Formats: sequence, C-alpha cells, structure tokens
Amino acid sequence: MTQTSIKVPVREAAAFVRREGTGGSHPLLLQLDNGIVAHVKFQHNPQTTRSLASDLIGTLLGHLAGVPVPDVVLVHIPYHHAPRVPYLSQYRWRPGLQFGTVFLDQAKPISRSDIASLSNISDLTAGALLETWLYNQDVKFSHVMQRQDGATDQFFLTDHGYLFPNGPWWQVDDLRYHRDDFPTAKPLSIIAIESPKRFDFAAAVDRICSISPESLWAVLDAVPNEWPLSKRRKTAIFEFLTYRQQKLPVVAHRLQHLWNRGKSDGTLPEQVR
Repeated sequence: MTQTSIKVPVREAAAFVRREGTGGSHPLLLQLDNGIVAHVKFQHNPQTTRSLASDLIGTLLGHLAGVPVPDVVLVHIPYHHAPRVPYLSQYRWRPGLQFGTVFLDQAKPISRSDIASLSNISDLTAGALLETWLYNQDVKFSHVMQRQDGATDQFFLTDHGYLFPNGPWWQVDDLRYHRDDFPTAKPLSIIAIESPKRFDFAAAVDRICSISPESLWAVLDAVPNEWPLSKRRKTAIFEFLTYRQQKLPVVAHRLQHLWNRGKSDGTLPEQVR
C-alpha cells in the first residue's frame, strides 16, 4: 500500500445550496464548478482551521484503510467570490482552500432499526479500529450515515474534525501523554452488538497496520500549507500513529470479544451433532 504522494482534487465554489445542519463548524452545502455538491467546512470556523486538517487526515486514512468514508475535495473560495456564498458574512472565515467532502444525496443518520439491512456491515471492524487508532472521541450516531444501495443500505463514516486528544486544540504533549489510550467508538460498538453477526477483526488489523510510513507521511503532506500544521506537529502525529499501529492487534482482540459476546459461533453443541 506504499504511496509517495496524494493528490486531493481542488475545485472552485460556484453556488450556494444551503446551510447544512447545526454543527459547531458551521458547514455549508456548495455546488462546485463541476456540478458536484460538497459539504464544506471553512478556515477560521469556531472549531479552528486545525479541525480541517484533522478532517482531511482522518478521511484520507479511512480511504487507505478501505473504510466507507466520503470522497474528499478541497474547495477554493477567493474573497471576491464570497457573494456567491450567502451566510459567510455572518461568520469568521478566511479565503482560500476549504475542506469538503462530496455530498451524498438521500443519506441520513443511521437508524438502529435498519442495522439488519446494511450490506457492508462487515466494514464496521475497520471503521471502529480506524476511529480508535485516530483517537476520535467524537463518533456519534449522527456521524454514522446510511444510504440506499440497491435493495439494501450501506453505512459510511463522516466528520473527523475532532481527532487526537483534546480535539482541534491538541498540543504535542497531548499526543505523548495519551498514546496508550484507545477510546471506543461507542455507536459502532452498539450497532455491532445489536447485530446477530459475529465479527472478525483480522482483516481490519491487516488493512490499518499495512498503511506504510510512506503513505502516512503522504497523508500528512496533503494538508494544505495555508492550514497551519507545522513540521513539528506533523512529526508528532506520525510518531503517535505509528506507535499506536503496533497496539492495534490487542485493541482489536478486546473489541472482537465485546462485539461477539453471547453470540453463537454457528457450531452445534456436541450432544446434537
């Protein structure tokens, strides 16, 4: 899975669509110059520009790990294009590159009653392992989306703006102090526990642990220079994540035990064979 560089597409914002939800980052839906609609978070939003860097890092690593996440796009909005995007005058923001993900029409927050219809439920293992690897303490049911795929639904994970200890306000010492802490993505565990399916984490461990140092650096270097993430901070993230990769087999073993507790393994008792 070696990768020396990652090219994130850059598009111009063409038109305002609507405000999107009530999130603390004040995201908007914008139509881009290629006709695609994107969910866009802006530099200098209340959750800081650093939340954009975290969102980009988490989403790109999700793609590398084969986790269902939206496609990423960097959205360029020069200051003189602000009239195309109403509401910007109400918020603090900074012209330049903003963080966007391709908006998936008809997607909605996952319903626990629809768990049985998920066609990609096996990917929960990689999703949960990704979120605990990245120290994402902000995994909510509203961040786990579902979208119809033929006769069934698929889930996908959104919003990685609160990665790392202390979220967007993390300091280098936070990463050192909490490198052995692995928060559980509780909503994903609830979904898995309520599913009758038994889960095996072996493939998920392989997918995340096979992300090479070169690929990890490529993800970090994909963060735009105008989103301040110093070389010192990039190095701290790199060391934090490579250290935690080594711990993931133990974390996966614990999650597998939790998710499969009380579920039949499909074998018949000795007396009825």
